[in-house]
Amino acid sequence: MAVRSAGRRSHSMENFEHFPIISWVSTPEIRQLVSLMDSSDLSEVTIELGGPSRKLTLRRAEVSAADVAAGGAAPIAQPPLLSPSDTTTAVSENKASVKSPMVGRFYPAMKHGAKPLVSVGDKVRDGQVVAAIETLRVMNEVESTVSGKVTEILVQPGQGVEFGMDLMIIEKE
Repeated sequence: MAVRSAGRRSHSMENFEHFPIISWVSTPEIRQLVSLMDSSDLSEVTIELGGPSRKLTLRRAEVSAADVAAGGAAPIAQPPLLSPSDTTTAVSENKASVKSPMVGRFYPAMKHGAKPLVSVGDKVRDGQVVAAIETLRVMNEVESTVSGKVTEILVQPGQGVEFGMDLMIIEKE
């Protein structure tokens, strides 16, 4: 993974320790973010700590044909990333969607390979944990915002999700 600075020079991951501007983020944390991006379809990760003056954004590099002709890396085909507006389901008065509270990977259980927390047809209550989003190898709980019956699960296990993306539909009680 290479990172381009304002001077357009390429830097390898081993050189991150030499950037004083990001001294508030450890090298292992940056490596975890890069690993998350490499193993998912995420196009951008932003960390903001203590305000806009401490902001780090990692983006996938876009390689032009000129870069490839000049001996640069060839681009890797990435599937299009669905934004929350692309995945928003029209929800009626008697239905509600459970939305992703963060960027990461969706899992129907708190541990890989475990029995799903909920399935289509299950009744859930407001505040019940219904799924997990894995970010930086940490499983984060996703809670239902309404009581009712799960009518549809919109994402597959291991699928990358964005903040605000609809994960499942619940028919309200």
